[in-house]
Amino acid sequence: KTILSLHIKEEIVGLRFITNALLMVVGVKSVIFYCVRLKASEYSEAIERFRQIYEDNKEKVILEASKSKAEFTFNHHENKASAESNGVIVDLMRISLKTSKINSFDLHPKNDFIVLTCSKSDSTNQIEVINFSKCKHTVITIKTKSKIEKTIFHNRKPYLVIMTVTHLFIFDLQKQEIRKKLVSGCRYLSDVAIHGSGNHLLVSSKDKRLLWFDLDSNEYPFKKLKVHNSMVTHCT
Repeated sequence: KTILSLHIKEEIVGLRFITNALLMVVGVKSVIFYCVRLKASEYSEAIERFRQIYEDNKEKVILEASKSKAEFTFNHHENKASAESNGVIVDLMRISLKTSKINSFDLHPKNDFIVLTCSKSDSTNQIEVINFSKCKHTVITIKTKSKIEKTIFHNRKPYLVIMTVTHLFIFDLQKQEIRKKLVSGCRYLSDVAIHGSGNHLLVSSKDKRLLWFDLDSNEYPFKKLKVHNSMVTHCT
């Protein structure tokens, strides 16, 4: 049974529930926050949170709209989605990118930051970090010869794990510099996941391998596992 239906005018890259009532939908050109109400008591906290974000940042958003590569738009209207379920979807905020196309994303464990791996019209790619509670948008550039496939947040430290086709980089967000380069020895990396301790990375590749990196060790894999007869596309 479909309880609620939501129509987006662009291709969807992915989505994530931030809380029980707050849904983040990432399209190719924008990040949209929706409050999904199935019961009257579930959505007031999320709506109030974004109203406070708007009040705290409305002057800055207006002043920086022409200079920033991301536009923040707030809405406070309700759309009846299903009379039978009495469900309501409220479009709270939209972050629209002006010059980039979103390929992948990750949400920080504290649910306050989003990192977007984007491509531009000239076929180059870049990383964009958004602090949506402060309406702050930052572009991160690193020098790499291969395409950036995915970027995730480190779960313990203010780092990004940046995965290209062949290498991985640990990027320090505070110092704005690369702390470490990891060498995979593979021709095409496909996915990366970080252990809960923050000390280990799992990396899958289309070369039929699964790599295990110890971040406290050197730049090479701690172990290389060949456990599949075909390409490995995801790991977690």
